[in-house]
Amino acid sequence: MANNTGYQAGYRPPQPVPPRRTSGPSQADSARRAMADPKRTSAAKQPPRTSGNGNGSGQNGGNGRRPPSRSNGRRKKMPPVILFFVVVLGTAVLVLGAFTAKMMLDVNEQGDNVFYQGVYVANVPLGGMTVEQAQQALQSMEQSQLDDWAVTLQFPSDTKQIKAAHIDLHMDLGQQLTAAWNVGRSGSLIERQRVINGLKVEPFHTQGGISFNEAKLDSILSELAKGIKRDPVDATATFTPEEEHPFSFTDEVPGRALDVTPLKDQIMQAVYSLQSVTIEPQLTYTQPQQTKAGLQNNMTCIVVVTTEISNKSEPGRNENIRVALERLNGTRLMPKEKASTNKIFGKRTKGNGYQEAPEIAYGEYVPGVGGGVCQVSTTLYQAVLRSGLEVINRERHSIPSNYAKKGQDATVSDNGADLVFRNNTDFPIYIRGRMTQASDKAKTLRCEVSIYGRALPDGIRYVLDSRQLREIPMPEEVQRADKDQKYGLYYVDEQTLVPGRVGYEVETYLVAQKDGLEVSRELINTDIYPERAPVLWYGTHQREDFTGDVVY
Repeated sequence: MANNTGYQAGYRPPQPVPPRRTSGPSQADSARRAMADPKRTSAAKQPPRTSGNGNGSGQNGGNGRRPPSRSNGRRKKMPPVILFFVVVLGTAVLVLGAFTAKMMLDVNEQGDNVFYQGVYVANVPLGGMTVEQAQQALQSMEQSQLDDWAVTLQFPSDTKQIKAAHIDLHMDLGQQLTAAWNVGRSGSLIERQRVINGLKVEPFHTQGGISFNEAKLDSILSELAKGIKRDPVDATATFTPEEEHPFSFTDEVPGRALDVTPLKDQIMQAVYSLQSVTIEPQLTYTQPQQTKAGLQNNMTCIVVVTTEISNKSEPGRNENIRVALERLNGTRLMPKEKASTNKIFGKRTKGNGYQEAPEIAYGEYVPGVGGGVCQVSTTLYQAVLRSGLEVINRERHSIPSNYAKKGQDATVSDNGADLVFRNNTDFPIYIRGRMTQASDKAKTLRCEVSIYGRALPDGIRYVLDSRQLREIPMPEEVQRADKDQKYGLYYVDEQTLVPGRVGYEVETYLVAQKDGLEVSRELINTDIYPERAPVLWYGTHQREDFTGDVVY
């Protein structure tokens, strides 16, 4: 950790390097002494001796000795050439000494106890500063830069900042300060002077080291990643069939994640450059499987079918229709799931909310509980066909209905006939059933069934087309005795209780249309509504108070 000077423990500020001194006399001093005292120069070489004849006599005498010179006691003069070279050498030594002294003076004047001009640490000019002054300047610069430094992370809906204090960011300038101090303080005087002069052309720059707590940075990024991570959320749909617009939707939410590796690299660049930056981290998004748009496409209204309820329909029958529609309302079929109308409606009992009303049984209208539910099953049958769903089982009425065309009805009964169909699509099917009222003056009631799901492909719509193949004539009248008094008849009474009717054979087609034109036609059923002879019932029992004659 840094001490109160801002540098790490153990760091010793650099000490001024004293100028180098040479020992012993210089060459220039030696030259000057030589010129002042010629006797110090070497003696002239003597010519070599010559040998005698051995007897002491020679060429110039017989004693073998060299004849005395003719010198008159004066020294021989130095040749001019040698004297010239001696003077030049002495002058050079004097000039060199003066140049050296001048360089030493220049070096000392440049900064013996201060940094040389052109020396920078972390872009701070230290020229002319002492070590203590440089330390203070760098500390001030460091504090200012670290206070201003920040990495701003700009997320789509939020902003986070990383400051220097969050990651213990600081500058290590001790080694750089030492390196800066040593610039121009090593080598010979000539080398030092060359370095000092060179700073004017190319200053010395060192940026200093950067230290920070990487573990703290990793922890910050880890927390950011946890806060951003989100699993994808599918869009949802709510089916509320009581509403005019029965579906409400929630938006999907994409999953997202933050890859901290590239983000950390960007932050590290900002750390080492001490540059404040704004970064937009790249998030990875994962799309959910179910989108709102996809749900809306899969929950369109495929068809709405209505059948009118006769104004002569009894209140009990109308209530039965309402109850059956209420049971049908909100039905959902998943792909490949099948539905039984009898299970949807439930048993037609008073305990289930159904009331007494006429119903068709065995070819005639008879009193019963639940009369009228067949209008709901018929309306549902038509809607199922026109939605393109698969009909597994359907049975016609024994006589044509007044609320549907021949071949387009479907009867149900607790212990027998049932309308069964299947969702043969890859998407859920939703059914709404309700009783509506027409806007005409009579305010006619209507039985309405709507089916929602994936829209039919290619703009196709289905319609039903029933064609009568033949009419079967009504048989002749049949007379039957009411022996068991099923109708409470006596032999004095004679009454036709069941009228006859003609029969029909009908074919029904499912027709696919596009842009109003027929594309295809499929025969879905052939129905025969049987003819029936009129039945004349007569009594066979005599009234107790009868006194007349029996007439047959």
